[in-house]
Amino acid sequence: MMGSAAGGGMGGSVIACVSTGKRRTGAPETVLPKLDYARRLVAALSLVLLRQRDATGLIALSGGSVVTGGDSMTVWVNAATKKAAKVFVATTYQGDAVTMNATFNTLPTGLDYVNFADIQIPSRSMEVQVSNFNYNKNN
Repeated sequence: MMGSAAGGGMGGSVIACVSTGKRRTGAPETVLPKLDYARRLVAALSLVLLRQRDATGLIALSGGSVVTGGDSMTVWVNAATKKAAKVFVATTYQGDAVTMNATFNTLPTGLDYVNFADIQIPSRSMEVQVSNFNYNKNN
């Protein structure tokens, strides 16, 4: 079952799964239903979009412990274009800490893509860098 929570004046919506498949734990009086949680999230994001821009016009959206306990992800979104500008992820894989930094760019057609990504696993002395550039239109 799906529910939605519209953001006041944002021109968009958030779709939240309100199924009982993954229950959050805690005292019943302190755990919000998923749809109410989505509504509060939209209200908070609306406030951020309206009042909390940084000097470069980017808004940082962060979350943690979503996939595994202790992981985190931050996405910086351009407030004017509503497009992702960069992302940082910190998590673990097979017990090792992993970080990823990525930046985004936009083609003249409007398509967004990962411009540069850097993935590091310090305990294994591993680093992967991916750079995408010079996209050309096929004939």
